[in-house]
Amino acid sequence: MGRVIAVGVGLVLLAGCASSWNRHKELVDVRRSAGDYAGAAHAQQWLVDHAFTDAPKQEKGVRWDAERMLDLADLQGRGGQTSAALQTYREVLRIEPNQIEAVLVGVGMLDLPESRRNALMDELVQNVVVIDQRVLVGIAPNEPSCYSYVAHQIQIRRRDRSMGAEGFEHHLTYDARPFVFDVARGSWRADGEWIVNAGSESQRVHAAPNPRFQAVIDADGGFYVDGSVPDCHARGWTGPYDAARRTTYVARELPGP
Repeated sequence: MGRVIAVGVGLVLLAGCASSWNRHKELVDVRRSAGDYAGAAHAQQWLVDHAFTDAPKQEKGVRWDAERMLDLADLQGRGGQTSAALQTYREVLRIEPNQIEAVLVGVGMLDLPESRRNALMDELVQNVVVIDQRVLVGIAPNEPSCYSYVAHQIQIRRRDRSMGAEGFEHHLTYDARPFVFDVARGSWRADGEWIVNAGSESQRVHAAPNPRFQAVIDADGGFYVDGSVPDCHARGWTGPYDAARRTTYVARELPGP
């Protein structure tokens, strides 16, 4: 009898998790259809952030992650969040360089001056050439590969714990400020001001670890990359926190050129 009850409770919890996932997918569709692209992007961001713990098994993996992020970037662009869309497109290419064609199409539809758009497209193509490692144009054989990428300075704003559908969960929210490494100049530059409540992460107690949750904690007061880092800066970053995908790194200071 006890075993039957335990199985029943497990099914209820799984259903709650699935319904949360499906509810956000429905929100994306409803808000997109209503022309509320900012609202749809917010719901899509939830799917991107919670895919590690909440996505159905058949929707997990690099291909699915890239497709979710492509959808997010499209919604951000349509909602006028051009800077956020560009950042998301860059992250897509770091986890799945084969999506370069879709990314270029998306960037081509952003509200940008033509010269800026063309420069961005050239930058993204060159980055993919390096990341993909199949055509090393202009790189000496023994020279560590390098490409432009984005890091965030992190300041944790709040930590708390609550009871979720599957038990206690730790939560944190953080402020962030973006920095871009410009490979052409060989230097870092701030890419905006501090963003309050820029993101959040959660970790279920006694569940599989969420790599990004621990990475944000370790990055508090330092810097965080939610993606991969180029070989030329590999020694300056600690990670990867997500060993399976070889992504997610932290550092106390931004690595030098």
